[in-house]
Amino acid sequence: MANEFQHKSVGSQITQTEYEHTDGTGHIFDSQAAGDLAYASSTTVLSRLGIGTAGKLLQVNSGATAPEWTAAITGATSILNTALVVGRDADNDIDFATDNTILFRAEGADQIKLVNGALLPVADDDIDLGSSSLQFKDGHFDGTVEADAITVGGTAVLTGGAETAITSILNTSLVLGRDADNDIDFGTDNNIIFRAGAADQIKLIDGVLQPVTDSDVDLGTTGVRFKDAFIDTVTTTGDVTVGGDLTITGDDLVMGTNTSGMLLIADGTNFNPTAVGSLSEISSIADDDVFLAVDTSGGGLKKVARSQVVSGLATSSGIASVANDSTPELGGDLDVLTNSIVTGASNRNIKLAAHGTGLIEVRGNTNSGSIILNCEDNSHGQTIKAQAHSASVTNTLTLPAGASSTLVSLVSTDTLTNKTLTTPKIAEIDSLSSGNIVLDAEANIELNADGGTITFKDASASLGTITSSGYSGTAAVATTVTITDNESTDEDNALIFTAGGDVDGGNIGLESDGTLTYNPSTGKVTATGFVGTLTGNVTGNASGTAATVTGAAQSNITSLGTLTTLTVDNVITNGTTIGHTDDTDLLTLADGSLTLAGDLTLGDDKSITLGDEGQVIFSDVAPSTDHSGTGIVIKGTLASGVTAGMVVYLKADGEYDHADKDAESTMPAVGVALEAAGSDKKILIYGVYVDASLSLTRGEELYVSDDGAVTHTVPGSGDFLQRVGVALTSTSVLFMPSLDVIEHA
Repeated sequence: MANEFQHKSVGSQITQTEYEHTDGTGHIFDSQAAGDLAYASSTTVLSRLGIGTAGKLLQVNSGATAPEWTAAITGATSILNTALVVGRDADNDIDFATDNTILFRAEGADQIKLVNGALLPVADDDIDLGSSSLQFKDGHFDGTVEADAITVGGTAVLTGGAETAITSILNTSLVLGRDADNDIDFGTDNNIIFRAGAADQIKLIDGVLQPVTDSDVDLGTTGVRFKDAFIDTVTTTGDVTVGGDLTITGDDLVMGTNTSGMLLIADGTNFNPTAVGSLSEISSIADDDVFLAVDTSGGGLKKVARSQVVSGLATSSGIASVANDSTPELGGDLDVLTNSIVTGASNRNIKLAAHGTGLIEVRGNTNSGSIILNCEDNSHGQTIKAQAHSASVTNTLTLPAGASSTLVSLVSTDTLTNKTLTTPKIAEIDSLSSGNIVLDAEANIELNADGGTITFKDASASLGTITSSGYSGTAAVATTVTITDNESTDEDNALIFTAGGDVDGGNIGLESDGTLTYNPSTGKVTATGFVGTLTGNVTGNASGTAATVTGAAQSNITSLGTLTTLTVDNVITNGTTIGHTDDTDLLTLADGSLTLAGDLTLGDDKSITLGDEGQVIFSDVAPSTDHSGTGIVIKGTLASGVTAGMVVYLKADGEYDHADKDAESTMPAVGVALEAAGSDKKILIYGVYVDASLSLTRGEELYVSDDGAVTHTVPGSGDFLQRVGVALTSTSVLFMPSLDVIEHA
């Protein structure tokens, strides 16, 4: 059979040589070619594999039953060889022949080698990492970066020597120093920590430079000191040693514990607070003793000899003058004997000033305390004298206010003008030389006879009396009554009406009722009810025909006139707007249109019906807020990782997750997330949405990109293509997704 072994033609007999095929021919194939391979296709049969084409590799077929030629190795999991070289040619390859080294070769030269823990150029200073036009995106290093020079944006920032061009090094984990035990750590927010000897020593925070551990860090040493320190306040719990002078520019030396009035007395080593009472008592003053005095002109303390103090005295036992003491004080009573207290110069005042609410008290001594005010010649005097002790009273005499006044006398005849007598007791008003007695008051004038009789007289003739039983006498009959016009006073006045309805003349009694009043200021009459026809405004309940009614519920009103504002159970109608007390313009009525300022919620199984040619119009103007949309919106659960602006697909578990052109299982996209991940979130399925991060050209068709993004670039080979909308502006999209998903071959 073809492709199986056959014997070479041997004639009538086969020789031993032929049988053992030692002549170089042996068994032959039927129709074989040079380079063909023989392999066992069964336990008893050998088969031929024809020679492959140049460059093909020998591998086991997919059924693992026979060898076959292939142009590429797709099933191999390992190629190991101590002399393995992979590449285009001898000048461009990857060489694995050196132990623990992988060499990358290009243009006939070894370029880069990978060894344990390092990717190295083969020759020093020979290989560039990227170029000015082809740059790597980001570099992430967890260690030391060595470079002769580093350039950022065309400016050299690191040159290997001193750096003078660096203006800022900012990093939330920045640490500068020699090693992990000696550094400056910026890694903690609002803290700079200085570390030395493997321990945090000092930290700088807002307004405070402090040691990390209490009482652990010295500021200088005894051998190496700081020069000067300028500090507003120093607080210490220990001792302070000053090697030189201590200068205090303030007025006070503040001590932690001291008692008011103490003196600082030196004991040879320290100054200690000492009470004046603890000092030794002075028995006598010697001629050579001195006093300390304060020089108020700025000279500090001065030594005053006893002789200098004595020279200011008239005698050694009396004070001649206290003129230099502005506030002299006496330890006892001032006894002037038979002398006077006078001023040293003419026309000077003597002022007696009590402190605070204190009084100047003229005390009694056997007799009541008195003050005598003499005349200019001291020949006459007016005495103000206190009541005797037997009176048992304490009175206050208040002098009159206003202009200079003269107090009236009890023994002479004087005139009182414009004086108010609160509870006067007048024995008799006999007669006046001329004029009238006028009683005028804004309140009531009360004549109280206290059970007696008030009599009105004309000379000696009685005109009438008023007693507890009423008025007795003849009153003049008036034919006219003068009435004052009152149009403005804000008061409720009683309306007067005749008693019993007597309108025929004669004696008519006048009556009033507190429920019937008139207010001149408002022009309103108040009463409990009215009978008849009313015109004008009525405040309160009314029955009958009325133009305007306010108050309780009205059951007989059949029509209303023009209303400015009407509130019914918190619903407000005002002009062209209808709203609620919390939102007065929810509905606005215009010519042929109704504008709704809030949300419209329909109950279950309810609908909106459009008439002929009815339309639902969505504005194509992009919303003003980023990642917001207008159009048809549903609510659902957005999966973890979804952010506003991502296009999403519906998962089998009911969640919405971001679509991806690289994964058919994440498509088709059905909406745009208007919120971040979570339940009950808004998803735009048709309409306009805005994303400030986009950069589009109006009219571009948009497709699903990676991880929920949209793109104007048509997905490439192997990707899944879905059109989801068109660009309205550079940042807004008319979203109208097609549910057709096409794999781009």
